[in-house]
Formats: sequence, C-alpha cells, structure tokens
Amino acid sequence: MAGSTNDDSKPDLAIQYRTRLAARPDSTPMKSILAATFAGTSIIVIGLLTSLLMPAGGPAVIASMGAAAVIVFQFPDSPAARPWSILGGHLLSATIGVVVSQLVDDRTVAAGLAVGLSLGAMQVCRCMHPPGGGTAMVAVLGGAAVQDAGFRFVILPTLVNAIILTGLASGFRWIITKAAQDKNGM
Repeated sequence: MAGSTNDDSKPDLAIQYRTRLAARPDSTPMKSILAATFAGTSIIVIGLLTSLLMPAGGPAVIASMGAAAVIVFQFPDSPAARPWSILGGHLLSATIGVVVSQLVDDRTVAAGLAVGLSLGAMQVCRCMHPPGGGTAMVAVLGGAAVQDAGFRFVILPTLVNAIILTGLASGFRWIITKAAQDKNGM
C-alpha cells in the first residue's frame, strides 16, 4: 500500500506530521500567511531603517535576522521569541563573536568557538535564541566590513536590527491577540 508503513496499524510519518500540524491551534492558514507577510516585511523594514544609520559598505541586515523573523512571527509564543531572548541572544552572540574573531586567527575554529560560547552564554543569561548562533558566525565570517567594524558591529547593525525586530514582533503579537479576542467575542 503506497504511503504506509509495513505495519498497517501505524500511519506513515507524513500522515502523522499532517495530523499534528492540523491539530495545532497556531498553524491556521491565515496565521501562517500573516506570519510570512510580517517576516518578509520585517526584513525589508530592518534593512531600510538600519541603512539610514550604516556607513557605506557595511551590512544593514545581518543574515541571522532571517531565522529570527521565522521564530518570532511563526512561533510568537516560543520562549525564543521573547524580547529578552531576541535582544540578549543577538547582543551576547555578537559580542562573543567579535571577541573570538579578534583572538583566534583560524576562521573555522573561531566560528565554532563563537557559536559554542554563545550557546553557553545564552543559557546562563536565560536568553536562548537559536539565531544568536548565526549572529556569532556573522561576527567571525562576515567579511572585511564586519571585521573592520569590530565592536561597533554589536551596536550597528546587530542591536539596531534586534530592536526593530523586537518592536515589530510586539506589534504582531498584539495583532494576533486582538484577532483571537475578537473571534472569541471578548
């Protein structure tokens, strides 16, 4: 039988996945469309606003903001989507990435150390935000503009990106909460 396992009493993984996804209250098609719209728009807004402050040649949006946008808009109730997690995770990771980048010449070793140390620091500071690992890597592997910026990279673009994302995420949470209240007649 196509699409099933050898044991007909157990559905295949695709069916199990679709069943779990359909059962999640936060996975409605409208919420997913809204999350995708906010995620894409947030990257544009972050880029436009940050570019007003950036010197020519520097990155206006760090790559890890893409992963952060997925978390904060698709999974807004996740601990990783909380303001402290977003801000603390990116700032700690950027700082650690810059320090490690300045101390370790081998870029591969430096990237690994930066990610591992960032994970540990986020755990200790209770601001676990998985895209922070990407921020640490950007600080190490981001090229000449990032290397030349040194600790300025922590503030611009990292802090500015994280503040804008946090603000947009707060607005998104307000919208979906208001929509849920309206739907429930509250």
